[in-house]
Amino acid sequence: MISFIWKLAERSGVQFFSLLVTIILARILPTETYGVLSILLIFITISQIFIQNGLGTALIQKKEPTLENFSAVFYISLFIAIILYIFLYLLSPSISKFFNLPLLKIYLRIMALILLLGPFNMVLNAILVKEMNFKTLFYCNLSAGLISGIVGIFAAILGFGVWSLIIQQFMNQICAVFLMEIFVHWVPQKIKTIKNSRELLYFGLKIMMANLIGTGYNQLRSLVIGKKFTIEALAFHDKGKQFPQFFIHNLDSPIQNVLLPVLSSSQNDLSTIKKQVRKSIRISTFIIFPAMIGLAIIARPLILILLTDKWENCIPFLQIYCFTFVWTPIQTTNMQVIVALGKSDLALKLELIKKSFGMIVLFITIIWFNDVLQIAYGGLLLAIFSMLISMFPNRKLIEYSFREQLADILSSILGTSIMSLITIVITFFISNNYLLLFMQICIGFMSYLLFNTITKNTELKYIKQTIAKIMK
Repeated sequence: MISFIWKLAERSGVQFFSLLVTIILARILPTETYGVLSILLIFITISQIFIQNGLGTALIQKKEPTLENFSAVFYISLFIAIILYIFLYLLSPSISKFFNLPLLKIYLRIMALILLLGPFNMVLNAILVKEMNFKTLFYCNLSAGLISGIVGIFAAILGFGVWSLIIQQFMNQICAVFLMEIFVHWVPQKIKTIKNSRELLYFGLKIMMANLIGTGYNQLRSLVIGKKFTIEALAFHDKGKQFPQFFIHNLDSPIQNVLLPVLSSSQNDLSTIKKQVRKSIRISTFIIFPAMIGLAIIARPLILILLTDKWENCIPFLQIYCFTFVWTPIQTTNMQVIVALGKSDLALKLELIKKSFGMIVLFITIIWFNDVLQIAYGGLLLAIFSMLISMFPNRKLIEYSFREQLADILSSILGTSIMSLITIVITFFISNNYLLLFMQICIGFMSYLLFNTITKNTELKYIKQTIAKIMK
């Protein structure tokens, strides 16, 4: 649990400061600027899947990776990064023409240099996660976020526009790699052959493909919005999505980052895995359900206060994505079981099924509805479908049935429902946005806490005990 607390602190600190920087920049910069950044991130994010995600997960999943394994993965990842940079460099004029943004070519060629830092980031991060050294990750990533955020804000104030966002992204990666290297002291070794790492690479390849399918679908949605509608519509869509993503990264990602190495170490004991998974789902839904639904309820006063009226159009997107991401802990925890047990081929098959369904939904929403909001609603439908598909294999793998999973989240659903009704009623009596936001947060929190205290919720008791141990 201490590892989880440090991971939660690392995610919360980094993401909170990142959100703070984003709020400041969003107030300074025009909405179209974020639309340009969203387009750049489509290509950078997809490229990073090839460089980091699959191979990094493979290093963490492997019980005892050798120094040769780390070096082999690094060299392969670096080779991929160089190829991808050349590809994006040559393709940038066509991308710029496709979106009718002349300067996009220069932006992409510069920002794509971030990819060359990916292999270093991936290996150093994998080493620290494998050692469960989340305390060091906390210091490194928080410091990188602080430095890059300050630099980005100053650049925006000085009138750098889109460049201020690119500079911020660059500084964050450079500082994170530099600081992790100070603590880890890792240097890639000379290797004679990758034969000893073939199994690891094969596993990583399948995880990479699964991640690529998932990320590719999400980025395709942004690409379609940016091309078919307007850059400003893309900015509203992505900004609305950013707030619930902030909470998911803070609350669910730490659990999953700690859970994977824990499950991997117990992969021969299925009963232990089931107990750990059930506890993970109960705790994560206990926290995430009220956080996501509560955020959807307070969306209007929150956005108007933090980002001003110019971002009002992002409110419905924020609310839709709250209901989309609320199912994340159930899906990700079930998928972690599959990965931890070495079933990377099954993980890939599940992603193919999910995103095939997602492509059908995306096609229907684009052709029939021709509306950005309907595309977001399609993402919500996919999230529910993906959760159900992810639950299915674990009925046999660890004998964790649908009924058991429903029973494990029922208390969180009931508590969140009561909290939601109370906080919605408040909107009919208060018109001032500042007072409304304050009262909804306070009363919503107290009502959820009271419900779980009266029902003697075991997750609340567990969290209280954990906090008490840390405070000693």
